[in-house]
Amino acid sequence: MATLQQLVGRWRLVESKGFDEYMKEVGVGMALRKVGAMAKPDCIISSDGKNLTIKTESTLKTTQFSCNLGEKFEETTADGRKTQTVCTFTNGALVQHQEWDGKESTITRKLEDGKLVVFSVVRGKLRRVRKLKSQSFHYEVLIFCQLQRETEHEQGRGRERGRRRIGNRLPAPSHQPRA
Repeated sequence: MATLQQLVGRWRLVESKGFDEYMKEVGVGMALRKVGAMAKPDCIISSDGKNLTIKTESTLKTTQFSCNLGEKFEETTADGRKTQTVCTFTNGALVQHQEWDGKESTITRKLEDGKLVVFSVVRGKLRRVRKLKSQSFHYEVLIFCQLQRETEHEQGRGRERGRRRIGNRLPAPSHQPRA
């Protein structure tokens, strides 16, 4: 059974089934459904054990919410719905229950075979399944490289960035410095 910390990281969409049906069921119009179907979002989950943040990024739109696990809050969804939402972590799954205008939806995120699988249920029927693969290692390396470049630049070593590193050292200059 997964822990909440195992869900933390950056996840990239690799498979989606039933997304149009899900959006139709929650009341999204056709034009917005067509645009939404083109999005291939990343999901970034962070948590300190009680506080949770879920950010969904795509080239079309970025949304984010933060909450305390087990406490109701108002969420504005990517399609503009205002929902009363509660997130819990139960039986190895992150469960996000939304209520709005007499309707409800439950989005469950859990690990299966190393992928984050997202199940969306509306009116008691499974409407959408999305699978995402972890991008956390690549994301952390990119952030580390960016921070390293900024540090080198601040220390006046920005000109060394273009030189190829060998192990932990820079190669010897190919020419002798002028005296």
